[in-house]
Amino acid sequence: VTLRDRVGAAYTELIAAVMQTTPTAANWDAYCEIVRNDAKLSALQDLAHHVLLCEKADEARDLLLKMQGQLAQRENIKITTFSEMASDFFDRMSDETPTDFLDWGFPALNEHLHITQGRFVVLAAESSVGKTALALQIAKGLAMSGKRVGFFSLETSAPDAVDRMMANAGNVPLSAIKRKRLDAQTIRRLTREAEAMYGKTFELVESAGCTVDDIRAVTLMRSYDVIFVDYVQMVQSDAKEPSDQVRAVSLALHTMALQLGCTVVGLSQVTPPPKNQKGQ
Repeated sequence: VTLRDRVGAAYTELIAAVMQTTPTAANWDAYCEIVRNDAKLSALQDLAHHVLLCEKADEARDLLLKMQGQLAQRENIKITTFSEMASDFFDRMSDETPTDFLDWGFPALNEHLHITQGRFVVLAAESSVGKTALALQIAKGLAMSGKRVGFFSLETSAPDAVDRMMANAGNVPLSAIKRKRLDAQTIRRLTREAEAMYGKTFELVESAGCTVDDIRAVTLMRSYDVIFVDYVQMVQSDAKEPSDQVRAVSLALHTMALQLGCTVVGLSQVTPPPKNQKGQ
């Protein structure tokens, strides 16, 4: 309909014919896999044909090694020689452009936590000590610096999240916000804080019950540079044991960060060891 609107009704029959002979883009990933498999099979068949024509065992063995290499290929495996790594190292050292580390909003963190895009970071602490509040503050700072930030909240609603952010930004007790006891001066101060965020990409994704695949899909759709997952233990997986679930989800988030080049900050609850007789 859109195409006919642009080019005119005279092309209706041609457009209809094209639609009949063109596969839908809905299954593009399956088509890519078919093409990829066909390409591998074609390469193997070509090598096998050359093996049949070999007159010496050494030639056949070399071709068989190439075939084994074809069979061992995986999309996520990248082989780099030391020469290539060393060359890249000296190229980076001679480039005076500063490394684009994430700005965490805290000088002490920036000094010690040198994180670039495509990394998986875990923010772990005991329950109810302020992980979410800290993560929201960091996320807001990253958005202010120009990053596209997605905050995947598996237990905090959008109103609760913005209440925490406003309490921190305006140095206002959270209880005053919850009870709606804000004076006019405080409202004006919070209004200025909010206006500073206009035009920045900070999005809270209420994602209770989601999987890593769901998080990946939204991250791709919204083109996030940095995402926060609050928290890792609540992301759904097929694992039955809690420890296996956390391990599977963490590994999947780590892989996603590498593949998409998106920094992933996963919040995680940890249980401290029991105190000894000295209370330590």
